[in-house]
Amino acid sequence: KIQNFALFFVFLLIWNIIFSLFGLYRSRRFSHRLAEIFDVLKATSLGTFVIFIMAHLLGIQMATPIFLFLFWGISSIITILCRLLTRYLLKHIRLRGRNIRFMLVVGTNQRAINFARLIESKEELGYRIIGFVDESWHGIGEINKNFYQLIANLRDFPSFLRSHVVDEVVMALPVASHYQDTSRIAALCEEQGIMVRYLSDIFNHKMSRTAHEYLGGELLTSHNPGIIHGERVLIKRVLDVALCSVLLLLLSPLFLVTVLLIMITSPGP
Repeated sequence: KIQNFALFFVFLLIWNIIFSLFGLYRSRRFSHRLAEIFDVLKATSLGTFVIFIMAHLLGIQMATPIFLFLFWGISSIITILCRLLTRYLLKHIRLRGRNIRFMLVVGTNQRAINFARLIESKEELGYRIIGFVDESWHGIGEINKNFYQLIANLRDFPSFLRSHVVDEVVMALPVASHYQDTSRIAALCEEQGIMVRYLSDIFNHKMSRTAHEYLGGELLTSHNPGIIHGERVLIKRVLDVALCSVLLLLLSPLFLVTVLLIMITSPGP
């Protein structure tokens, strides 16, 4: 019974790791429901395949092809239905002013303004635009014309971030002319655990926890620093140790025979 419990725990851990690698535990407000369904199917398929391999190596007779097919089908259907129900409930909760995230837009170009309009038109996403951050330039008057507020410049951004509630920051600055500013702001947000989104995929930050999503035709590259960088290394290490331990146990008789044959046929150290 203890062995069965340990084996179940290992399977559960692997299942959790696979779902995490497919991004099913991160915020998916911008993800389309079909994209989430496909990710669930990919995760359950890979998880079922891993269970099949481990069951075959360990000689678990219960894991027949019919059992694994039913397991895959039932787990996929239940997970998808639960996630669709969660989406439905969260949509109505957000429309009632709950589960709100406060968003700050860095940049005041037309693309930034269009994105803010898009966010405000989708109330079910549960976002509130706090305002815009940028330096003074000839087109900054468009902010006031669209009834938005310039609440800080790039120099004052760190102090504003420390004194106000900001859940997400959207970067809409031109990359070529503001590379240093965007790098500095991204690093500051990462220190404070604030999600950063970019309005294109051409600004390449070498950071973990990145994801790509589309909203109204706009490509968003997201970085969520909510989980420390070492977590993926730890997850990979746990998975490596778990699988290698099983394989070493199964192959130990072969290793022992190999050692004996080497000692017999090759005298010396």
